[in-house]
Amino acid sequence: MKRIIALLSFFIIYANINLNAQELQEAAKSNLSEANKLKSEVTSLKNQWQTRGFAGITFNQNYFSNWAKGGENSYAAIGNFNYDINYRSLDTNHIWKTNINLGYGLLYTTEFGTRKAEDKLNLESKYGYRAISNLYYSALLSFKSQFAKGYNYPNDSDVVSNLFSPAYTILSVGIDYKPLPFLSLYISPLTGKHIMVLDQELANAGAFGVDPAVYDSLGNMLTPGKNHLINLGAYLVANLDYEIMKNINLKSKLELFNNYTAKAKRDRNKIIVNCENTLMMKINNYISANLFLHLIYDYQNPITQYETIDGVKTAKGVAPRLQIKENFGLGFGVYF
Repeated sequence: MKRIIALLSFFIIYANINLNAQELQEAAKSNLSEANKLKSEVTSLKNQWQTRGFAGITFNQNYFSNWAKGGENSYAAIGNFNYDINYRSLDTNHIWKTNINLGYGLLYTTEFGTRKAEDKLNLESKYGYRAISNLYYSALLSFKSQFAKGYNYPNDSDVVSNLFSPAYTILSVGIDYKPLPFLSLYISPLTGKHIMVLDQELANAGAFGVDPAVYDSLGNMLTPGKNHLINLGAYLVANLDYEIMKNINLKSKLELFNNYTAKAKRDRNKIIVNCENTLMMKINNYISANLFLHLIYDYQNPITQYETIDGVKTAKGVAPRLQIKENFGLGFGVYF
């Protein structure tokens, strides 16, 4: 009897061990399946979300000593940060692109001292839903401003711009055409453009198109200048992000805005132009060279022209003019 009981106990224990082993094996298979599923979902998310960034600082220097042709010593340092966040659904019906572009720099010369060489705070986000083929119904939101005061040099007490003075916010709906992976053309017949000038002195002067302050005949202010101006018009944006060759990339952006609601009817046929071009050359993982060219024509932002008369810088006239900014630098940068 004892042998029978011992054998039965042995078989019961053996059966339980086999059963537990099978359960553990099934659990392991289930966990492995869940792990593979999770890994697949992570890979899918990575394929849908892509990010790309650059942060760096570039330097410029000119040095002269006993130089017969003349020249002025100068030093410049410009910091830049650019970050792209892109989403594309697996069925490619949804795309969402966001860009953050920041820059600030200073220039020092032995004659004029320290001046601002670069100052930008740009954010843009665009969502698109596929209509047909390479056409997407899209909505765009962008914001542009600067970090610090700008001056009418050589008069460093004459402020001509400031933080949120101006600031441009654009909200738009339209069609985005993407014929190539590196090229897009966005067209909107209905775009709202908000111009903000929070520096009251600039607003009182009517800077950047806002309504200026109203004064009586004695010079007393009756109504302060407006801080906000809203325009409604048509908007076109062409974006190029092209790798010319390995480690050389060109980013170019052309913006055209036609204001339907300009106060003067003659201005309703005028186009505000903004064109930004950046050539980025990666020398190695830490050293890069950048060439930046920025062109602006804005009839709402007239420029004072000067000429030197008897050694004195004298205002000659005020009118809209083509604004040009270019800088080239070699420096340190990190791509991520």
